[in-house]
Amino acid sequence: MAHGDICYLCGEKINFRLKHPNPKSPSLDHVIALSRGGTHTLGNVAMTHLKCNLSKQSNLAGVEPHATLFAT
Repeated sequence: MAHGDICYLCGEKINFRLKHPNPKSPSLDHVIALSRGGTHTLGNVAMTHLKCNLSKQSNLAGVEPHATLFAT
């Protein structure tokens, strides 16, 4: 929940009550995939829907997480 409730890939609201394997369930995405040299840190992760995360795979999203994503 610290990352908000908007999928940074599609911009739609994430329902945190949905559970895996529901395609709209929440999923934590590495903005730059670990396989591409990304880190497992707060600055490199963002909330997505499971289906958005799976469709992105290890590709770069081409979008930056919302500016308020990491606001404290």
